[in-house]
Amino acid sequence: MAMKMQEEYGSDLQVVFVEVQGADRDKLVSTLLERKWMGGDVIWTTERVFSTGMNGIPNFALLDSDGAVVMSGYSNRSGKAAEEKISELVKARKKGRKDIPKSVSKIEVEINEREYGKALVGIASLVARIPKLFLLAQKSSPLAPSWNWILPFPSLIGCSPMATR
Repeated sequence: MAMKMQEEYGSDLQVVFVEVQGADRDKLVSTLLERKWMGGDVIWTTERVFSTGMNGIPNFALLDSDGAVVMSGYSNRSGKAAEEKISELVKARKKGRKDIPKSVSKIEVEINEREYGKALVGIASLVARIPKLFLLAQKSSPLAPSWNWILPFPSLIGCSPMATR
């Protein structure tokens, strides 16, 4: 299932297999080659970054793009539910986040889609508007000097409040 999902979703999904039975490297590589599980974009490791909290295998943890575990289970029991959750997460990512300004969300979607030229044009447009936004906010509110209040993403565009004065 995981290999199929990696192939289907490509760069929108990253499958990482963790070998947990203590197989030596030669045995692991032999098994992977035999089952045609090598190649493509799937990653294999023996490092357990965290515990899924389960004792049996095969088990899985599904992480969202922020690294939060959104689902875990045994793949032979929860495979269909995992596929549905992956589909849901990928669709949501392609639509853009709702917790940031729409113009920034659009740039994030363009980056996710590897449309870097479009994203750079969008960033340049935002940067060009910063001095106007800053001056407008200064005239309309005593809270204007609070940079995060005016523009909540200075690290995205690499600017500081001093650059707009």
